[in-house]
Amino acid sequence: MEISTKYSINQTNEMSRLSGFKPVEYFYDSKQWFADVLWKCV
Repeated sequence: MEISTKYSINQTNEMSRLSGFKPVEYFYDSKQWFADVLWKCV
């Protein structure tokens, strides 16, 4: 199942922080329209 929701990078960074994670790497598509973000538990 995939859930596709649009958030800014700043919003995803805040979501990670509030849930006990830290963003460690960003993977963008070739046009930098979309990103997958790898989080690490802290």
